[in-house]
Amino acid sequence: MAVTDASHAVLNQRANQAGLEVNSKEFAELLNKDDSIAHLRSEYHIPKNSGLYEVRKDMIPDSEWEKECIYLCGNSLGLQPKGTQPLVNEELLKWQRRGVQGHFDDSERRWVDIAEQSAGDMAKIVGADESEVVIMNTLTVNLHLMLASFYTPTDTRCKILIENKAFPSDHYAVRSQVKSRGYDPDTDVILVDTEGVDGNAKLIEAIKLHGDDIALVLLPGVQYYLGDAFDMKAITSVARQMGCVVGWDLAHAVGNIELQLHDWDLDFAVWCTYKYLNSGPGGIAGAFVHSRHHSNPELPRLTGWWSHNLKTRFKMDNEMDKISNAAAYAMSNPPMLQVVSLRASLNVFNMTSMKDLRSKSVMLTGYLDLLLSKIPIVQKNIKSLTSSDRTKRGCQLSLFCKVPVRPIFEFLEHSGVVCDLREPDVIRIAPVPMYNNFTDCYQFAQVLKSALEHHS
Repeated sequence: MAVTDASHAVLNQRANQAGLEVNSKEFAELLNKDDSIAHLRSEYHIPKNSGLYEVRKDMIPDSEWEKECIYLCGNSLGLQPKGTQPLVNEELLKWQRRGVQGHFDDSERRWVDIAEQSAGDMAKIVGADESEVVIMNTLTVNLHLMLASFYTPTDTRCKILIENKAFPSDHYAVRSQVKSRGYDPDTDVILVDTEGVDGNAKLIEAIKLHGDDIALVLLPGVQYYLGDAFDMKAITSVARQMGCVVGWDLAHAVGNIELQLHDWDLDFAVWCTYKYLNSGPGGIAGAFVHSRHHSNPELPRLTGWWSHNLKTRFKMDNEMDKISNAAAYAMSNPPMLQVVSLRASLNVFNMTSMKDLRSKSVMLTGYLDLLLSKIPIVQKNIKSLTSSDRTKRGCQLSLFCKVPVRPIFEFLEHSGVVCDLREPDVIRIAPVPMYNNFTDCYQFAQVLKSALEHHS
């Protein structure tokens, strides 16, 4: 892991000013004190070692048993905000006391438009107008709805371009859509391999090469396996110049990096909310549809009960009075408890900004990268697959293990580290700026060092 991250110089300078070693516990604690959004950690439930079934008592000191674990897995499932349970309980109590009247009561969270109430806060996170965001369904369901509208193949343009290592669900959705339109997914899905190269350049090259054949480009904002962030603005611009429709899967980007979906002029985007947006396992998802498409009568759309204008929805005349914004893609009454769980998380996001979260994230990953570069046994046995350029990655570092990965991963788990393993040989580490701190990174580096010493 070469020391190329610009944040390394900032960290080294801060350590020198304080007269501390970069790889000391005291320096991590100093960085925590410098952190202007450190207080947000207290808004979340951090699991304790005693509550994790993989933690072994013989692997951690007795004094650590009831303390918080080292949770570095927000890229898989975000932690629960402390406001979630009280908010959910309030709505359960409303259901208990009011029954169906909860849909139309005068509370600040009436169920009939509870999803729309959160669209504005979500829009701020993704850089969109409120009318361009809809909260509904799950990510892959939303992707299918978007493809039903935006994938309009012709004899000359029928192909979809995706990244070779896109999340499997994207592959499945794209292939099934292509096949359902009578085309061959083996020839009409273009795969671009971005691992080990300049991903942005490779994607732009492929779009220019195949542009006349491409109906739609679908790419991830942040690559789930590598943690690399793509230049969405540049790629979208090139693809649209080539006449392609452009959509993005933002599962690993929303709440992780700064986004400007409207200004970047993409056609649509989809995302989940259970990772960096902390809405809970399988939480309700979101979608973006650019405003230029809202009044396009030629755009095919699947519709349902919730696509109908609320003011006339209950006339029951079977005549669609379609909403003229992204909410027109909603099909059904959203699951109230899931929306409320998301609402609790958005309340915390309203305490800060994506700019401040991103600034801290850059320092967290830079600090972790710097720590690992100073441990010889880590340098010998671990290689970061994630870009060393802080502008080209989110908060995740993907660590390739040159030694058998399973024993290393299990040692981490037994020692109170929560991260994830991606077969065959990668451990993904994600210090999330909302609730992780610099001590988490320091402690992880020490446990990884011990794991390698034990198993190398």
